[in-house]
Amino acid sequence: MEDKLTKVGYITSSHGIKGQVKFKLVQDLDYDKNLENELFFIKDNINFKPLKIESYSIKNNTCIIKFKDVNSINEIQTLLKKEVFIENDNKLFVKLDNYLNYKLSYKNNYFEIIDVINNGVYWLVKIYFIDNVLWIPIVDEYIEEINQEKKVIFAKSIEKLRV
Repeated sequence: MEDKLTKVGYITSSHGIKGQVKFKLVQDLDYDKNLENELFFIKDNINFKPLKIESYSIKNNTCIIKFKDVNSINEIQTLLKKEVFIENDNKLFVKLDNYLNYKLSYKNNYFEIIDVINNGVYWLVKIYFIDNVLWIPIVDEYIEEINQEKKVIFAKSIEKLRV
């Protein structure tokens, strides 16, 4: 069965006493669709337990999930620290590009991206620029284009980010 499933994250801990859990995505994924009524498969050694999502919320980059027919903290104990999978053809999540594999182009010069972070609102890439380190937000104000095929980010107006 595992060949028909894709790992998307894991259950980190309980949340409250009414059967809710905290869910953590794997690093290269982000939420793309509404999770309500979707099916997660929880891996328990070699078996996969299907659970339907009744409701969810995302607060401070933490996803809180309530599964259908799981109503107490006692019922979720067997789910804690378990890997979570979805069916391969289910497109609940999008794969994020890792911008560390990209170059940044600015005024026909190429800069190596040395670090990447997501501040919860947008991605930022870090480069060595002239005489200091520069964090560049991946937003329209500073980015002209992202060429995913060539793995190049084309920047504009980044001088004003220098301090």
